Amino acid sequence: MTGGLQEQVTDGEQWFGIGIQPASKAIIGSQQVPYIYEDRISREDFLNALLEMYQMDPDKRIDLGKLGQKHVQENYSFENFGKQWVDLMSSVYENYGSYETRKNYKNIKVEEL
Repeated sequence: MTGGLQEQVTDGEQWFGIGIQPASKAIIGSQQVPYIYEDRISREDFLNALLEMYQMDPDKRIDLGKLGQKHVQENYSFENFGKQWVDLMSSVYENYGSYETRKNYKNIKVEEL
């Protein structure tokens, strides 16, 4: 239940998997990467989630699978990806112009000293 992994089991309203809360949370970083969230689940929680799925009524497991499939088709289909890509590129062009007509762009001149 951290970051993008949440979306693998829920859309915020419906569940199509078993969410596992992190047993520990940490923020690590360096000069190059200021911070990375590093969350870990416990072995026990992981095994309990597997057991819960295994012992689940087969019809409920099928329903979860169908909900997950629907979520993927609605949010990650190639058609959606294509539309979102075109919308993004159109937005960039409308807000910033083309390469030749860029807005708020200042050319940097490199000189040897």
